[in-house]
Amino acid sequence: MNNRRNLFGYVGICSGFVFIALLCCGCSGFSWKQKAEPVIRKDQLHVDARATLLQAVNSDDPLVRAHAMEAIGQTLKTSGAAYLMQGLSDKAVIVRYAAAMGLGDIKYKPAEKKLVAVVENPKTDERVVCAAIYALHEIGNYEFAYQLGVILTSRFELGRASAAQAMGKMGEKTAIGPLKTALGYENNDAAKINMVEALALLGDKPSQIHIEAYTQSYFVDMRLPAIPVMAKLNTSQAKLVLTSLLSKKNPPRIRVAAAGGLGTMGMFDESGYKFCIRAAEHPREVLEEAYPKSKNTITPSGISSIQRLAVMSLGDIECVGAFPVLQRTLKSDDGAVRVAAACAILRMLGPKIPQISPGGGVDETPKKVAPVAGKPLKLPDMETADGMD
Repeated sequence: MNNRRNLFGYVGICSGFVFIALLCCGCSGFSWKQKAEPVIRKDQLHVDARATLLQAVNSDDPLVRAHAMEAIGQTLKTSGAAYLMQGLSDKAVIVRYAAAMGLGDIKYKPAEKKLVAVVENPKTDERVVCAAIYALHEIGNYEFAYQLGVILTSRFELGRASAAQAMGKMGEKTAIGPLKTALGYENNDAAKINMVEALALLGDKPSQIHIEAYTQSYFVDMRLPAIPVMAKLNTSQAKLVLTSLLSKKNPPRIRVAAAGGLGTMGMFDESGYKFCIRAAEHPREVLEEAYPKSKNTITPSGISSIQRLAVMSLGDIECVGAFPVLQRTLKSDDGAVRVAAACAILRMLGPKIPQISPGGGVDETPKKVAPVAGKPLKLPDMETADGMD
């Protein structure tokens, strides 16, 4: 009898512990970021990702170099400032633009003299001028900010688009008036989208509604840039809108972008996460399933695009279960995908090296980075037109 009582007592105690554990998990909202954490050497993964990213700085493909500049600004911050400074002298406009934007994002004061020279050079492409003015604004030099209003009325549509983007990033609400005026006369779709996005980011309510409408547009190229803006705005409708975009009726690129947007907002959708994993590992299969009648028209650039977006979204979602997939894509033959994987890994693992003070100098000139084992020196041909992506 006593043994039976003891047995029931033990069962009761164990049940109580289980109940309390489940209750605690429910109350604390057990973090999905802790699920299925793989056994992986994170320190080595960080080293590999950083080496891969810095290798991309010397790619033959300007688009890959531009992606690398953007990723360095997002992940390495001031410790990678020397590479961004190097990018300001790149022969490709898109790389110089990304480098200037990156210097603005990290607020790198030692770049001021070179940025001023970029703006004052009459031969500088308007897109790069806009990015340099943004960078100068972020480090406290407002001398050239008025020029964005001038470029906003330029004959060069990509210049107008870049000016609008810079205005939105600078956060100056005084730009709302000029942007609205320019929008009323704008005929170019790219410039128009950038103007609406800038206005939305500056707090213009009608433009925020337009951004929501853009996410439902027929054109994928109009929907894609609107998704991260929607996530950044995080309006009362953002979660509902982005969740609806995960539906199978939407194109694959829209679905992975929406999953990443939700991740940016700190929200996890399991179906969206799993779809990103599939798109990152088997991009062609995902496209063939979505477009069964167009299997023969799927291009390498289309495969690259969906895979890169999926990898980027995994970085936004920040689920540690994605590390094995990111580790594999870090060895991709596609330079743009490798950069996206490196960026995602570095964002998830955080900085591992001391940051240079934004007010300090650059102590070294970037050297050619040795290729990572297993990666080809010559990157595959991609879209290399010397223009904005």
